[in-house]
This record gives sequence, structure tokens and C-alpha cells, in this order.
Amino acid sequence: MAANRNNTDRSALHGRTRQTGGLPGNAKKQNRQPGTAKPYALHFPDGTHWKKIILPAAIAVITFICFSFSVKSDFVHWDDQVYVYNNPFIRSLSTHNLEMLLFHVTTAGNFHPLTMLSLAVNYHFSGLSPEGYHVTNIILHILNTVILFFVVVRLFESMKQAGYGDFSNKLWLAALVALWHGIHPMHVESVSWISERKDLLYALFYFLGIGVYLKYLEQRSAKTYSLLILLFLLSSLSKPSAVVFPLTLFAIDFLLKRQFSLKTVSEKIPFFIVSLLLGSYTYSLQSTQGAMSASFDTFTLAQRCFFASYTFMMYVIKAIAPFHLSSFYPYPKSSPSGMLPAVYLLSPIADAVIVGLPLYLAFRAGENYKRLVAAGLLFYFFNVVLILKFVTVGGSLINDRYSYVAYTGLFLIAVFVINELYRKFEKARYLVIGCVSLYTLLLCITCYSRTRVWYNTQTLWEDVKNKFPMAIEDPYSELADYYRTQGSVNSACYDSALANYEILKNFWRPKDAGVYCNMANIYALKKDYPKAFEAYSGAIRYEPSDTEAYLNRALTYISMNQYKLAIPDLDKALMLDSNLVQALQNRAYANYVAGNYSQALPDYLKLLHLDRDRVGDYLYSISVLYSALKNNDAALQYALKAQQAGYTLPAGYLQSLNKP
Repeated sequence: MAANRNNTDRSALHGRTRQTGGLPGNAKKQNRQPGTAKPYALHFPDGTHWKKIILPAAIAVITFICFSFSVKSDFVHWDDQVYVYNNPFIRSLSTHNLEMLLFHVTTAGNFHPLTMLSLAVNYHFSGLSPEGYHVTNIILHILNTVILFFVVVRLFESMKQAGYGDFSNKLWLAALVALWHGIHPMHVESVSWISERKDLLYALFYFLGIGVYLKYLEQRSAKTYSLLILLFLLSSLSKPSAVVFPLTLFAIDFLLKRQFSLKTVSEKIPFFIVSLLLGSYTYSLQSTQGAMSASFDTFTLAQRCFFASYTFMMYVIKAIAPFHLSSFYPYPKSSPSGMLPAVYLLSPIADAVIVGLPLYLAFRAGENYKRLVAAGLLFYFFNVVLILKFVTVGGSLINDRYSYVAYTGLFLIAVFVINELYRKFEKARYLVIGCVSLYTLLLCITCYSRTRVWYNTQTLWEDVKNKFPMAIEDPYSELADYYRTQGSVNSACYDSALANYEILKNFWRPKDAGVYCNMANIYALKKDYPKAFEAYSGAIRYEPSDTEAYLNRALTYISMNQYKLAIPDLDKALMLDSNLVQALQNRAYANYVAGNYSQALPDYLKLLHLDRDRVGDYLYSISVLYSALKNNDAALQYALKAQQAGYTLPAGYLQSLNKP
């Protein structure tokens, strides 16, 4: 093969077409007798038109089956509360809300107005039923998958014009790229997570933009170019990650053998201008709304470089073998000297192999192979470069969702490798088909299994906890809060909540008053008052100004019939908040039970003004206090007022006050 390399390159560079299997000029001629020639590549019966209908339809059906479980999934407590069910701006399509969504509001630190508009439309039709949001996500994902199929077909046609030859099996290769995009387990996060609607929308316009760019290269019309800019703008307004689109266009230029010149650069300038303007506007919104969360000082520059290298490597590995997937991947723990684990230190070598080996083999094979592999790697790199951990944003080192567009470049390389294996190893063709089919089936199974993880908050965070036990606090915090809210439905959830809070308290938040308060509240609901008292005391120890802790500890005393002990805590709560109605109610009652009638009276008198909904109750209580203080005239006066306020007096009460 090496001996014929020079002739191969010249043929490819001059665009001569000598075969119909694609990548011409990169394989040796074979002398065959007429009528006995075998195809260089996969060959299927004629019927291009029906395949353009049947293949995308089949891909759509398979993709839907893989994601069908998500239709009945719930919201998850991980940004869904911010994007949907606690978001006031999607509750109506009013002019004010639309203006806020489209121009003024960042959500979870991001500016993506089209995404928020789509969620507002979803809310208009679905309310807070999660099914409508999940169905919309699945439809968008299937649409992206079908669009990608036709974009790849058009790419093959453009490659033919660039001298790669006619890919007789282009529909099947495009179908494989699209199918893998549709069913890859790394893409489940983008589809089954309602908050990741932004991935689906930005990819929709992104893929359409690539298709329009290929059309523009053929027609060079101003109308097509204007449409291209519009699609880029829509993609960027769906998710800022789309700003790398002009870099992706350079990768396509390289693949199609366009010369890097002033002309090719000037075509991209409007896109860079749009990126700059949107980036500046987003930054200004994030700054004014306190949404900037990037951390530069948590790790050293060297550590961040190793993180970037590691994530680049892991995204490629998980593209091939999507194992041990998680919605959250913790940062590694470094040694006291700051040394990272060996896998991070060796990741630059792995990256060199990941990039260098395919390029080396492609260079040896010929010019077309070189461009194809390089363009695929560039497509991948340009679409992950912004999320490599040079800047540590958030607590997760890797995020599955960031692969949604980037993997397209790797899939293109993969299908050409498969095509070449099939073409060159005729005796092993059924083996190649079998291996590809088995691999695709495994992707389907893994994808469906992964959608079940996103069923609700419990399944999501239990999965993270099982994958990375005791590595990060987030799953324990989320699960503790989830089980606490579910305790009213299933009392066993209280025990699960306490177990997670206990881990939080012992390992991550030993002085967090909120953790102690939540534990105490659960103990109180379980009527385990001694433990509730101990937990409330812990909250007060670490947060002496926690009004709620004093109030709840007082209520614990009252539940234990220790009214006199409750009064000091109620005094403290009212020192912190003098108008706290519940504290006034309980202090008044505690003083009454303790026989401190004159001390209870001012609290009830104050409650008359603070809590107008229960005026009758308070008037009657004041009457009872005056009666206990032997002031029957005042007691009778307030009893009559209570009666006028609609309070039903006990039988014979008025008569008892009229006795001498």
C-alpha cells in the first residue's frame, strides 16, 4: 500500500473518479473478468427513493422505542424546578412574560430565550404535566435525527463533487450516523431531562445550518447565505454553545478541499460578529443577575489543563463504549501535594494517540482519508472545546449532554472505517455487518436502560450515589430532601431521608443548621421528641439567630407537655421576630397552661391586629384569661365581641360570667 501512495494522492487531489465506493484513488486496481466484479463497498438493491423514505422512518421508530419510557417520567429536582415548575415567566404568554424571557432573564445562569419560549408554549398546553414536555423533547430529538440523516446524505454528495467519488451506499452510511445519534446512551441526558430542551433546539438549527451551508457552497446565493445566518442566530438563541458554528464550517471547508483564503475567512466574519454580540449581551445579563459561576481559583492552571485533557479523552472513550454513565461526574481528589491521580496525568498521552494514530493511518492511506479523519476530529474538537475544563464551571467534570452535537464528527469517521473494512476484507463482510448490528443493538439496550434512570429525582440521584459513593454531597442532599417531602405519602421515606441527612452531617455539612433542622422536623413528625430536641439544639448551636429552630424546639417542648421549658425559646424567637404569629400563639397558650395569665394576655391582644383571620378565637381566649384573672366584666365584654365575630361560645359560658 505504501508503494502506491504517491499515485494515490495525485489521483485524489485531481479529483479523478475511478470507483463507486467512495474515497477514489486510495485502493489498488483489481483485475476481474467481466460479469464477476465485486463491489468495492456495501451494495444493496436499487431503490434510492424508497430508501430515502424507509430509512429515516425506521430510524425515527427505533429512536422513539429507545426513548419511549421517558414519556411517563416525572420532573427531576435538578434545574427542572428553575426552568419549569417554579418559573413564573412561563406561566403565561403575556407580553410582559415574553419580553422578560426573550430579552431580560437568564435561567440557571444561561441566556437561551428560544428555549424558554418553547417551555412557555409547553406550559400553555401541558401545564405542569411532565408528559407534554417529555413528548416534545422526544419529537425534537427524532426530528434532529432525521435531519442529520439528510444532512449527511447531502455531505456525501458534496464530497463527490470535491473528488471523493460516488458513495453508492451513502444512504446506509448516513442512516448509521443518524441512528447512532438517535440511540446513543450519552444523548439520553439531552432528551430525558426536560431542562435540556436547549440541546435539542440548538442542535435542530445547527444541523439545518450545516445542510444550508452545503447548499450555499453549491449555489452561492445571497438568499441562502441569509438563511444560514438566521439559522445560526436561532441556534445561538437556543443555547450559547452554538457560537462555535463558524469553526464547524471551517472543518467542512477542509473536508471539501476548499482553500483557506481571505474569501473563506470573510464568509465567516458575520458569524463571529453575531457570536461576539450575543456573548457580550449574555455576559452583561449574567453579571447583573449574579449568574456568573465559573471558578478560576479552585484548581491550579496545570490541574485544569489535565482536566481538559482527561475530558477530551473520556468523551471519545464513552462515544465508543458508553459505560458507567452518570448525570454527575465528580472532580478527582488530589494528594496533599496537589498531585492528581495517574489517569489524569497520562491523559495527554492518550489524547495524542486518539488524535495521532487515526491521522497517521489516514495520511498513509491517502489525501482523501487524511481530510476525512482530520475533518471529523476537528468537528468533534470544535464542538467540545468550550466545555473542556480549562475553567471549572459547576461541580461535574464530565456532562453527557455536551456530546449531543460533537459526536457527529466521530460517527462520520466510524462509518467510513466500517465501510473500508467491508470493502477491503471481502471474506469478513458478514462479520463486519454482524459486529455493527450487535454494537447498534447494545446501544439501543443501553439507551433504553439509561432513560429509566431519569424517571424521577429518586432514580436519578440514587444512580449517581451508586456510581460514586461518598464522592460528592449532591446526591445525598437531593435524596434527603426528596425522601423528606415523600414522607407524608410513605412514612418509610422518613428513615431514608434521615440516613442521607446523617451522611451529610457527618461528612460534608457538620455545622449546617439547615441539615439539623430538617432532621429535627422529621424526628418531630415521627414523634421521637428527644431526638428532635437534640437536633434543634444542634441547629441553634451553629446558627444562634435561627428563629425557626427556636420556635420548633419550643413546639417540641410543648409536644412533651413541658410548657414552662418552651417559653424561653419562644421569647428568643420573638426577640428575633417580634411579629411571628406562631410564636405569639404558642407563647400565649404556654403561659396560659403554666398559669401565667397576665403574661399571656398581651400576646393575644397583639394577635388581634396581626392575624385577622382568627379574631374570634383570640377574643374568646382573652375572655377566658380575664375570667381566670377574676375580671368577669372584661371577660363578658370580650365574650360578646367573640360572639359578634362569629365565634361559637361554649354552652353556658355567658351565664357563668354573669354569676356574682
